[in-house]
Amino acid sequence: MLPAPFIRQMQSLLGDGSAEFFEALQASSPVSIRLNRAKAALPCYDLTRRTPWCDSGRYLEQRPLFTLDPLLHGGAYYVQEAASMLLSQVALQLLQKEGLKALDLCAAPGGKTTLLADFLPQGSLLVANEAIRSRAGVLAENVAKWGNPHVMVTRNDPKDFAQLPGFFDAIFVDAPCSGEGMFRKDKNAAGEWSEAGVQLCRERQRRIAADVWAALKTGGYMVYSTCTFNAKENEENVLWIMNSLGADSVEIAVQKEWKITTASELGLDLAGKVHGYRFFPHKTLGEGFFVAVLQKKSDDGQSFPLRKHGKAVAAKPNIPHELKQWILHPDNFAFVCKENKINATPAYTCQSRHLLSKTLNVIQDGVPLAEIKGNDYVPCAALALSTALNPAAFPFADLDLRSAQRFLKKESIAGTPQRKGFELVRYKELPLGFVKNLGARCNNLYPQEWRIRMSL
Repeated sequence: MLPAPFIRQMQSLLGDGSAEFFEALQASSPVSIRLNRAKAALPCYDLTRRTPWCDSGRYLEQRPLFTLDPLLHGGAYYVQEAASMLLSQVALQLLQKEGLKALDLCAAPGGKTTLLADFLPQGSLLVANEAIRSRAGVLAENVAKWGNPHVMVTRNDPKDFAQLPGFFDAIFVDAPCSGEGMFRKDKNAAGEWSEAGVQLCRERQRRIAADVWAALKTGGYMVYSTCTFNAKENEENVLWIMNSLGADSVEIAVQKEWKITTASELGLDLAGKVHGYRFFPHKTLGEGFFVAVLQKKSDDGQSFPLRKHGKAVAAKPNIPHELKQWILHPDNFAFVCKENKINATPAYTCQSRHLLSKTLNVIQDGVPLAEIKGNDYVPCAALALSTALNPAAFPFADLDLRSAQRFLKKESIAGTPQRKGFELVRYKELPLGFVKNLGARCNNLYPQEWRIRMSL
């Protein structure tokens, strides 16, 4: 049952189109996934229906049991709402600068981060941030499974980024919102909605944008998005950012056949001032989504002087050569050791990463390579999933579906007496993780917190 004030709000916003909108809210939600452009494995679903605005997005005819598909856990694809994939167009049209530094501020669970990792130019540094501890863990897991070594995961409040004036070329703010666009997917969301809640969200969204604004360089872009319908949290907030923080509203090119709705098509008073792009479920195949791009006009002239912070500290001068061969092109990486854990981070962003590690609470960066346990270097599960993995560095065991599911549940699997040591576990040639082969059996090194909990 939809709240009466929400019904009145949408009737005022959509006019004659509101009846079709409410009818669409009663239909089933479309199912969509986005393929990992850096991994060759493809799921066995029908992948013929593409999302028009994102070349790696696909619609599925029905929702399969994703949890039991090893390819999902191996990062071959991500289950993502189709409308939010429009951010690929923002990246392709506006953010192809070499050496780009981008921040995904409210990043969990990781859909937009993994999309940006694919569509930002090679050599970019992408910081994926989440303030809430439990959600930050989920974000780090999904980033690790996607496998892009250029992503850093942090857990910070938005105001912490003010310590980095003018650092980022682009900041993505997928602001916490009243969630009207998710009413169809979350049946409880409508019951929790209120006009007071909308007002509370609007104020919080403005505070988040203001808190992080200093970290955006002059001429840089803030990409503001929500999954809600009302103008208070969407166009009105964009106008507030423009007037209060100093920004211009930027157009992106969208094709007519995508059936994306603009402020002028809604007849809003803000039309002509604010360029915003809306998805309505009765027009486009997806849930509710809004996105707008703002370009920063000016700041106080401050920027962070990277040159004062030197180079990243090397891990240990005696890291075994064999260990460095676990990744492809090791000369392109710096090896950093902290608390018995060794990471490989892209060398050409070392200076920026070193600065960020001094300023922010970094929980994952680059390629988690190994953990030192006594005299052993134990390969990290995230290494198996990284696109930087050297597949020739480890012997591998290819599993069938049932065995792969058991591995992902962190159950033991049979060993091979003829060879002992660390082995890469694969399904359909896609790496899933590591085991330590003891001969008769294997110790499963899959992380406990990642395991499948569903019964087979």
